[in-house]
Amino acid sequence: MKMFITKIISMFFAFTFIMFLTVPLLRSVQAYPRYTEADKALDFVESLLWNYDGDKWLCKEYKNANRCWLYNDNYLAYQIFQTLGRNDLAEKIRATFMSYGIPIKGNGRIEVLFNRTIPSPPYTGAACILVDNSTDMQLGSILVNNSDVELGDEWPLYWYHAPEGAYWTSEESHSSTHSLKIVGNCSRWIDWRSETFPVTGSRSYMVRCYLKGVANTCEPFESRWVIMIRWYNETSWIGQDELPIVAGNYEEWTLLQGIFASPKDAVKADLIFGAFNATGIMYADDLEVRELIKEGSFMVMSEVRHMQIRDWEEYADLLLFDVINKYYQGDPEYAQLWEKAYRMFDGKGMVDKSFNDTFLKTGHRKYETYKLALFILASKIIDRPIPENCSHILWSMQNRSNGGITTHYLPDLTPDPNATQNIETTCLAIYSCFSEDEVPIPENISIFMASAIIAMALLMIREKRGHVRLRIEKL
Repeated sequence: MKMFITKIISMFFAFTFIMFLTVPLLRSVQAYPRYTEADKALDFVESLLWNYDGDKWLCKEYKNANRCWLYNDNYLAYQIFQTLGRNDLAEKIRATFMSYGIPIKGNGRIEVLFNRTIPSPPYTGAACILVDNSTDMQLGSILVNNSDVELGDEWPLYWYHAPEGAYWTSEESHSSTHSLKIVGNCSRWIDWRSETFPVTGSRSYMVRCYLKGVANTCEPFESRWVIMIRWYNETSWIGQDELPIVAGNYEEWTLLQGIFASPKDAVKADLIFGAFNATGIMYADDLEVRELIKEGSFMVMSEVRHMQIRDWEEYADLLLFDVINKYYQGDPEYAQLWEKAYRMFDGKGMVDKSFNDTFLKTGHRKYETYKLALFILASKIIDRPIPENCSHILWSMQNRSNGGITTHYLPDLTPDPNATQNIETTCLAIYSCFSEDEVPIPENISIFMASAIIAMALLMIREKRGHVRLRIEKL
């Protein structure tokens, strides 16, 4: 009996001690509003989830958009839904990715937010590849002469090629009998180039072709396979856009297509199928360029890994992605990069090359909201302090009506009236609320259950140490 009473007294004191520790925490949780800014933002993301075709569900880019981006928009939405327990919505997005044969992963930058390593420097751009399009899209005529590469004798008419490694072959073909073949080499650029064809400035053009074979890359870092459109004015080259051919095994003929805007001074262009310091054997056929006269009822776009630019450290987002990446890899250089990123914050937002270029071109200063979200997120991951007003500024850009986060804001800390709310910015704002070292206690949990859960957690903490846990913090 005495032992029983001793146990009861011990349990009472243990319970009282736990209550002493947890009541302040529970009060703070109960004071947290039932419907927060983050909840509204999550509702906005869910409202953009669109059943656009059969069982295919993706989030639109923004409310009135007719397009969905697989990367980064839907990859971010998938991670947010999954992390916050909306597995039904996450599964809809995952199934749609799988229907296109595309894995759930990021585009060379976003992966790092979910504890995955990325290339360093991080990829700066992405080709817009059209994954699916509606039948009511209107395209102009094919501008590339001999686009199916059937005309010719020893070589296809209207096409030029590198002296070595480029072949016109009947080994494989997508249509008719011939295709273009490249046997890659790690030490040189090998390409096929079309004759130039006329274009009009400031128009949208669809670039597409079919590919088959094996594409590999090798050192140096710039090694790549690519479909490229080069733009010219009356006298010289003025720019180019690329559709990267992602390294892999293309066992069947695979469609690669993207949409690009021609420079305002462009009057002609040419098309290139090439391998730069890359190995493998690839075939290309039916290489087309057409003017995009009318977009279809819906479009599914995929951002894919692209090239780096030399001054990537001048862009706040790319700099912050690499800060996180190097931190996860244990590279001490992350601290120097963080200091550079920190200096870009002027007390209101991130002032980088993009900010300054916009001011030079338009005379207007506009901050990009998603870069502020990344700044907050990076500071939490690497455990560095930032000004307390950052989160307030970020969530001041929330639209009171729909809950989405506005993409740009002005120096007076008001949303840009010409900007809209989109899914990428909103998802990053939600993600910036997450903390890596705590989980939330639901506000409707009872005092007794809370104590029991915390007691169990204390017993298990040694086994769980190092496990990444998230919570949404008070805004």
